[in-house]
Amino acid sequence: MPRLPVMVLCLLPVCVSAKDLGVRGDVWPVAEQSLLSLIETRLKTMEQTGELAQRQEDFKNRVIENTLRPAPVEGLETDTESHTVWYDPTFTVRQDLTDDKGRVFARQGQQVNPLES
Repeated sequence: MPRLPVMVLCLLPVCVSAKDLGVRGDVWPVAEQSLLSLIETRLKTMEQTGELAQRQEDFKNRVIENTLRPAPVEGLETDTESHTVWYDPTFTVRQDLTDDKGRVFARQGQQVNPLES
């Protein structure tokens, strides 16, 4: 039974046809300038006046300045003392671990330090 809706959906595009219904109501030409042509016109004007090159140079200088000296992070202060924190990644194996051939390489309860093996 579930095949019937699928078959109907597959045959639906064959049964449907498009028709030109004509024009209803008044139709006017588009009065707005194309956004793409507006952007192109502005870019050409900026290029001719040298404003585009100046903006590109300003942007490049801002990027270089912010990269070499980023803005300070609010609430972050320089520490005056040196601190050392030691981390031990040793863990206890919860179950026997085997490789793809079935060989056990870590047994349950064994302490393993990944930095040593």
